[in-house]
Amino acid sequence: MASDTHSHACFFMPRWHKELNGFPSGSCDLASNFLARYLTEHGYPAWIIRFSCSPEINKYIKTHVVVKYDDYYIDLTRNQFADYNNRMLIEDKYGSIATLLRDVKKDEFLTFKEEDFCIDNATESGDQLYCYVKQLADGLVKK
Repeated sequence: MASDTHSHACFFMPRWHKELNGFPSGSCDLASNFLARYLTEHGYPAWIIRFSCSPEINKYIKTHVVVKYDDYYIDLTRNQFADYNNRMLIEDKYGSIATLLRDVKKDEFLTFKEEDFCIDNATESGDQLYCYVKQLADGLVKK
């Protein structure tokens, strides 16, 4: 919603232009961190998984970020890649995300990091934008 119908309100907020303005392209890091924080704040502890890929594993993904909650993986921006067309991807530990991550972990030259969420980058805070997106999400949850 923030990128589709509320972009006018977010336009001047830090982290908007480089990361959410082109959603889903280039938005996996911030969108995933927002979701992980939101889930954690609502009693569902979630983690960020940051990884790199080789063309042998997936020819479309070079680097990507997804959310892990319990035995589930959530990919809010999977449709930025040509091999997936649905809006988002939520799977359990037997799905395609888990399989992809297992393949990544086997390759010592690829990156795989499981970490806590962080909505800030080296130069900008994501707090203002997160609070706005959280308000939108809370409004949808209450409906």
